[in-house]
Amino acid sequence: MNNKQMLSLVLMLFIHPAIADNNYGSDDSTSLGAKVVHNMPYAMPDPMDCPATTGHWSVGSYSCAGDVPASPANSYVQVEDYSGAGSAGFSCDGSNGQWLVDTTTADCQAAPQCSARTVSWSVDGYNCSSSIPAGNANSIATASNTATGLTGQAQYECMIASKNAAPIWTSYQPSNWTCAPSKCVQSTVYVLDENGNPVPSTTCN
Repeated sequence: MNNKQMLSLVLMLFIHPAIADNNYGSDDSTSLGAKVVHNMPYAMPDPMDCPATTGHWSVGSYSCAGDVPASPANSYVQVEDYSGAGSAGFSCDGSNGQWLVDTTTADCQAAPQCSARTVSWSVDGYNCSSSIPAGNANSIATASNTATGLTGQAQYECMIASKNAAPIWTSYQPSNWTCAPSKCVQSTVYVLDENGNPVPSTTCN
Protein backbone atom coordinates (compact mmCIF):
# COMPACT_ATOMS: atom_id res chain seq x y z
CA MET A 1 0.00 0.00 0.00
CA ASN A 2 1.46 3.34 -1.00
CA ASN A 3 1.36 6.52 1.06
CA LYS A 4 -1.68 7.94 -0.74
CA GLN A 5 -3.77 4.83 -0.10
CA MET A 6 -2.69 4.76 3.58
CA LEU A 7 -3.77 8.38 4.04
CA SER A 8 -7.19 7.70 2.53
CA LEU A 9 -7.77 4.79 4.90
CA VAL A 10 -6.80 6.83 7.96
CA LEU A 11 -9.18 9.64 6.96
CA MET A 12 -12.03 7.18 6.43
CA LEU A 13 -11.58 5.61 9.86
CA PHE A 14 -11.40 9.03 11.49
CA ILE A 15 -14.61 10.28 9.88
CA HIS A 16 -16.58 7.01 10.21
CA PRO A 17 -15.70 5.26 13.45
CA ALA A 18 -18.58 2.80 12.90
CA ILE A 19 -16.52 1.29 10.08
CA ALA A 20 -13.66 0.66 12.45
CA ASP A 21 -16.04 -0.90 15.02
CA ASN A 22 -17.52 -3.15 12.31
CA ASN A 23 -21.07 -2.44 13.60
CA TYR A 24 -22.78 -3.28 10.35
CA GLY A 25 -26.43 -4.21 10.90
CA SER A 26 -26.53 -2.72 14.41
CA ASP A 27 -29.66 -1.00 15.65
CA ASP A 28 -27.51 1.92 16.84
CA SER A 29 -27.59 5.10 14.75
CA THR A 30 -24.28 6.69 13.70
CA SER A 31 -23.36 10.19 12.62
CA LEU A 32 -20.11 11.74 11.46
CA GLY A 33 -17.52 11.23 14.15
CA ALA A 34 -20.01 10.16 16.85
CA LYS A 35 -22.32 7.27 17.77
CA VAL A 36 -25.89 8.01 18.95
CA VAL A 37 -27.73 5.22 20.76
CA HIS A 38 -31.56 5.37 20.87
CA ASN A 39 -33.01 3.68 23.93
CA MET A 40 -36.50 5.20 24.24
CA PRO A 41 -38.90 3.36 26.61
CA TYR A 42 -42.12 2.01 24.92
CA ALA A 43 -45.25 1.13 26.91
CA MET A 44 -47.32 -1.71 25.43
CA PRO A 45 -51.09 -0.92 25.37
CA ASP A 46 -53.39 -3.02 27.54
CA PRO A 47 -55.25 -5.80 25.69
CA MET A 48 -58.82 -4.86 24.74
CA ASP A 49 -61.82 -7.01 25.64
CA CYS A 50 -64.47 -7.74 23.01
CA PRO A 51 -68.13 -6.65 23.46
CA ALA A 52 -71.25 -8.78 23.00
CA THR A 53 -72.45 -8.73 19.41
CA THR A 54 -74.21 -10.71 16.71
CA GLY A 55 -71.75 -12.84 14.79
CA HIS A 56 -72.28 -13.59 11.10
CA TRP A 57 -70.63 -16.23 8.94
CA SER A 58 -71.26 -17.91 5.59
CA VAL A 59 -70.42 -21.27 4.08
CA GLY A 60 -71.12 -21.53 0.38
CA SER A 61 -74.56 -20.07 -0.34
CA TYR A 62 -75.76 -20.42 3.27
CA SER A 63 -75.57 -17.62 5.84
CA CYS A 64 -75.72 -18.06 9.62
CA ALA A 65 -75.80 -15.78 12.65
CA GLY A 66 -75.66 -16.17 16.42
CA ASP A 67 -75.05 -14.33 19.68
CA VAL A 68 -71.39 -13.75 20.61
CA PRO A 69 -71.03 -12.97 24.33
CA ALA A 70 -68.76 -10.27 25.77
CA SER A 71 -65.39 -11.91 26.45
CA PRO A 72 -61.83 -11.09 27.61
CA ALA A 73 -59.08 -10.21 25.17
CA ASN A 74 -57.58 -13.12 23.22
CA SER A 75 -60.38 -15.51 24.22
CA TYR A 76 -62.15 -17.98 21.91
CA VAL A 77 -65.86 -18.84 21.91
CA GLN A 78 -68.04 -21.24 19.93
CA VAL A 79 -71.28 -19.73 18.60
CA GLU A 80 -74.41 -21.62 17.52
CA ASP A 81 -76.61 -20.35 14.70
CA TYR A 82 -80.03 -19.03 15.78
CA SER A 83 -81.83 -21.69 13.76
CA GLY A 84 -79.42 -24.51 14.57
CA ALA A 85 -78.09 -24.55 11.01
CA GLY A 86 -74.43 -24.48 12.04
CA SER A 87 -71.75 -23.07 14.32
CA ALA A 88 -68.52 -21.09 14.16
CA GLY A 89 -65.63 -20.14 16.40
CA PHE A 90 -64.88 -16.51 17.18
CA SER A 91 -61.61 -15.17 18.61
CA CYS A 92 -61.26 -11.84 20.40
CA ASP A 93 -58.41 -9.77 18.93
CA GLY A 94 -56.90 -8.12 21.99
CA SER A 95 -55.12 -5.49 19.89
CA ASN A 96 -58.36 -3.78 18.83
CA GLY A 97 -61.25 -5.47 20.69
CA GLN A 98 -62.73 -6.91 17.50
CA TRP A 99 -64.18 -10.39 16.95
CA LEU A 100 -62.66 -12.55 14.20
CA VAL A 101 -64.55 -15.53 12.80
CA ASP A 102 -62.65 -18.77 12.31
CA THR A 103 -63.63 -19.55 8.72
CA THR A 104 -61.60 -22.77 8.66
CA THR A 105 -63.98 -24.53 11.08
CA ALA A 106 -67.23 -22.60 10.42
CA ASP A 107 -70.28 -24.68 9.53
CA CYS A 108 -73.54 -23.45 8.02
CA GLN A 109 -76.23 -25.48 6.29
CA ALA A 110 -79.86 -25.20 5.33
CA ALA A 111 -81.98 -24.29 8.37
CA PRO A 112 -83.88 -27.27 9.83
CA GLN A 113 -87.66 -27.07 9.56
CA CYS A 114 -90.75 -28.02 11.49
CA SER A 115 -93.21 -30.06 9.44
CA ALA A 116 -96.68 -28.81 8.56
CA ARG A 117 -99.28 -30.07 11.03
CA THR A 118 -102.76 -29.64 12.45
CA VAL A 119 -103.01 -27.94 15.85
CA SER A 120 -105.84 -27.48 18.33
CA TRP A 121 -106.25 -25.29 21.40
CA SER A 122 -108.88 -24.50 24.01
CA VAL A 123 -109.88 -21.26 25.70
CA ASP A 124 -112.68 -21.06 28.31
CA GLY A 125 -114.07 -24.42 27.25
CA TYR A 126 -114.18 -23.63 23.53
CA ASN A 127 -112.09 -25.79 21.22
CA CYS A 128 -110.47 -24.33 18.13
CA SER A 129 -108.34 -25.97 15.48
CA SER A 130 -106.32 -25.07 12.43
CA SER A 131 -103.31 -26.12 10.37
CA ILE A 132 -99.87 -24.48 10.21
CA PRO A 133 -97.38 -24.80 7.35
CA ALA A 134 -93.78 -25.97 7.54
CA GLY A 135 -91.45 -23.35 9.04
CA ASN A 136 -87.80 -22.76 9.84
CA ALA A 137 -86.43 -23.34 13.33
CA ASN A 138 -87.12 -20.44 15.72
CA SER A 139 -89.87 -19.05 13.47
CA ILE A 140 -93.37 -18.19 14.75
CA ALA A 141 -96.55 -19.40 13.04
CA THR A 142 -100.05 -18.03 13.65
CA ALA A 143 -102.95 -20.49 13.44
CA SER A 144 -106.45 -19.13 12.73
CA ASN A 145 -109.41 -21.27 13.76
CA THR A 146 -111.34 -23.13 11.06
CA ALA A 147 -113.94 -24.77 13.31
CA THR A 148 -117.51 -23.74 12.51
CA GLY A 149 -119.09 -21.12 14.76
CA LEU A 150 -115.84 -20.17 16.51
CA THR A 151 -113.23 -17.49 16.06
CA GLY A 152 -109.73 -17.71 17.49
CA GLN A 153 -106.00 -17.55 16.99
CA ALA A 154 -102.96 -19.21 18.53
CA GLN A 155 -99.23 -19.00 17.92
CA TYR A 156 -96.63 -21.76 17.79
CA GLU A 157 -92.85 -21.59 17.71
CA CYS A 158 -90.62 -23.99 15.79
CA MET A 159 -88.25 -25.07 18.57
CA ILE A 160 -85.12 -27.22 18.69
CA ALA A 161 -85.38 -29.15 21.96
CA SER A 162 -81.77 -30.38 21.92
CA LYS A 163 -78.72 -30.33 19.67
CA ASN A 164 -79.06 -32.51 16.56
CA ALA A 165 -82.77 -33.08 17.34
CA ALA A 166 -85.44 -32.31 14.75
CA PRO A 167 -87.38 -29.12 15.59
CA ILE A 168 -91.06 -29.34 16.56
CA TRP A 169 -93.92 -26.87 16.88
CA THR A 170 -94.47 -25.82 20.51
CA SER A 171 -96.92 -23.46 22.22
CA TYR A 172 -95.95 -19.79 22.06
CA GLN A 173 -97.42 -17.28 24.52
CA PRO A 174 -100.62 -19.31 25.19
CA SER A 175 -101.91 -16.55 27.45
CA ASN A 176 -102.60 -14.57 24.26
CA TRP A 177 -104.56 -17.33 22.54
CA THR A 178 -108.22 -16.74 21.73
CA CYS A 179 -111.16 -19.04 20.99
CA ALA A 180 -114.76 -17.92 21.34
CA PRO A 181 -118.11 -18.08 19.56
CA SER A 182 -118.22 -16.07 16.38
CA LYS A 183 -119.80 -12.67 16.76
CA CYS A 184 -123.33 -12.58 15.41
CA VAL A 185 -124.07 -10.00 12.77
CA GLN A 186 -127.82 -9.59 12.78
CA SER A 187 -129.77 -8.80 9.67
CA THR A 188 -133.50 -8.55 9.01
CA VAL A 189 -135.13 -10.33 6.14
CA TYR A 190 -138.79 -10.83 5.26
CA VAL A 191 -140.35 -14.22 4.91
CA LEU A 192 -143.91 -15.18 4.02
CA ASP A 193 -146.24 -16.59 6.65
CA GLU A 194 -148.86 -19.27 6.01
CA ASN A 195 -151.15 -16.63 4.58
CA GLY A 196 -148.52 -15.26 2.21
CA ASN A 197 -147.90 -12.11 4.17
CA PRO A 198 -144.31 -10.79 4.56
CA VAL A 199 -143.02 -11.11 8.12
CA PRO A 200 -139.69 -9.68 9.34
CA SER A 201 -137.20 -12.26 10.56
CA THR A 202 -133.79 -11.71 12.23
CA THR A 203 -130.91 -14.00 11.26
CA CYS A 204 -127.42 -14.34 12.69
CA ASN A 205 -124.62 -14.59 10.17
